[in-house]
Amino acid sequence: RANAIRPYNNIIAPMVGARAHRMRPKCPLDISTKLRCTQIIPILLPSTQTPEEPPKLSNSSSFLEISARGEKISDNDINGVINTSKAIMTVATTNARDIFRSAYENRYTWDEGFPGYTADIILTQGEEVHTGKIQVNADYSVEVTGIDDEKVQESIYNQMRDIVTHRKRGNFDASHGKNQFNFGQDDPTGAIEILVTGDAMGSNYKVRGQEICQVSRVMGPMAFTINTEESLDTGEGYISIRYNAIFRNAKTDELKGKRDFKETYEKIGNYYLPSCQVINAIDAGGEKSTTEFTFINLQLLQS
Repeated sequence: RANAIRPYNNIIAPMVGARAHRMRPKCPLDISTKLRCTQIIPILLPSTQTPEEPPKLSNSSSFLEISARGEKISDNDINGVINTSKAIMTVATTNARDIFRSAYENRYTWDEGFPGYTADIILTQGEEVHTGKIQVNADYSVEVTGIDDEKVQESIYNQMRDIVTHRKRGNFDASHGKNQFNFGQDDPTGAIEILVTGDAMGSNYKVRGQEICQVSRVMGPMAFTINTEESLDTGEGYISIRYNAIFRNAKTDELKGKRDFKETYEKIGNYYLPSCQVINAIDAGGEKSTTEFTFINLQLLQS
């Protein structure tokens, strides 16, 4: 029963650090074995940085102190407070942007010389098994052949597009240049929350070390949060290899589903290519399913 395959990505899956509205992505496939925690690259946190001294208040110090003395609040006092607030906001925004940018640009991506590659694919879901071939070209276009069932072929194609999206190098200024970044709360794990203003999807992030470890977004009626649990240090950037995505109704917060991802990568020539992805899914009604994409005979195309 070939068309019984349930493509897990019926729920819009997210994308990290790129323009998610261009296609239906998934989580940090970056979101596939070395634990992230084995090599956290330290960076200066806001409390340890020494930004330029912001403008000081006038000799009257503050509105509260002036009021306590029963003095009139002058224009100089008002301007002093405004200028100080602007300076503090600018420093915080710059630091939050720099921390996020550092993590964004630390993701592993294929370089400009990427030639593309081919692989045989085995898709397994329950007792059903489908085999075929995939080809990712140098321009990042995807071809899927050898699959008789049209819906299964579409599911594989969408999954490959997700993989390609996360390996494609993006320009930070083009994607985030117009956004404003501010600090949220630190969580018990030491991750730093980054709040973004100006993002069409209301994206917020958490950064730990030099890795984006959480993404929260709203896409229409669906809100989702992606949590990275483990990553692969390639020496040229990190790839998230174990993570989960939780989907909720954006208005009611009702749980709509959860996906747990586990991935492995193999280095072929100069490039890390996906060799396996396992998705354990739980739907809103509690129904569970496991889908496995296995890639064998990985070969780079001749450039």
